[in-house]
Amino acid sequence: QLMACLWALLARLAEANGGEAWLVGACLAAGSGEAALLRLLLEGGAHLLPVLEERELHEARHPFSPPQLDRLACFVNRVAFELLWREPSLQRAHPALGPAATKLLALLVERDARRPFRATPSGRSAWLLPVEVGVLEWEFFGSAKPETPDHAGRARAVLERLPWAIPFDARVRLFRALVQREQQGLPGEALPEHLRGHRVQIRREHLLEDGYVQLGALPREKLKGTIRVEFVSELGLAEAGIDRTGVFKEFLEDAMRAAIDAQRGLFARTAQRRIYPSPSSGVAESAHEPRRGRRSQKAGSCVPTRAREGTYSTVFGRMWLYSLYLCRSCSRGALKTRHTPVFPP
Repeated sequence: QLMACLWALLARLAEANGGEAWLVGACLAAGSGEAALLRLLLEGGAHLLPVLEERELHEARHPFSPPQLDRLACFVNRVAFELLWREPSLQRAHPALGPAATKLLALLVERDARRPFRATPSGRSAWLLPVEVGVLEWEFFGSAKPETPDHAGRARAVLERLPWAIPFDARVRLFRALVQREQQGLPGEALPEHLRGHRVQIRREHLLEDGYVQLGALPREKLKGTIRVEFVSELGLAEAGIDRTGVFKEFLEDAMRAAIDAQRGLFARTAQRRIYPSPSSGVAESAHEPRRGRRSQKAGSCVPTRAREGTYSTVFGRMWLYSLYLCRSCSRGALKTRHTPVFPP
């Protein structure tokens, strides 16, 4: 009950002294007792939350009730943002507070993605914070100069550590701008159209396997550049009708459709038609291509590669991924299935 007692104490201090804004300022003041209490709460919560099952957290309400958990998440979200954006100099005064806040916050976001506990006002994400998107974009791209290193650094830190605090459409604009800038600097992309890109041959009956074998051997720079796909028959005869981008788009769409097909066994679906990696995917891969040896066992791993190729080629598809799998795929950690023993039906 230590975590619950610490949070109850901080909440009472906030109510007695003007609310959450006062508590945030007090916790970020150098040498304050509130900062020491907050650090203990953050680090203790980061150790406790991963080992709590869904039943303990939601049904037994241990160690926090849903309103307490919602308020704690809101407070930690604000503290982490203040450390990264409002006052970057505070990171020097509290070197351990920022990492502890972002660690616990990532765990709370993951739990909320699996089973929401935060109120969602007016259909907006409860994790959004009052960030000036225009200022964020300008600092991310325009202020990356030697005389203003902190501005570009804080914009990148917020996007990397607190992406849920930024509206999705703003993150998409920033991401596409980054992709466009990177493509402009790729070697060979300034060549004439008929000389640009790398050509691969794909059999229609083996889209996923041939895509993995041929594209998996390319260096990263070529994967980001132009790729020309030539469909061939089982006899190696090329099909007619190769154009500039249409066949590559067709290949990406068909390969992704084949990868997530439930009959193939690489992915499974929930009752809501959300997809996630099948626990028996290794057996399914070996059964599809038993003669390809080790390469066949990695066929399913080409799915993220296909998605990256589509991003650099402005070919986008829609896959309804299970929220917990998507959340963990976008983080640096591995999916801890022992803490989530059963996927929802």
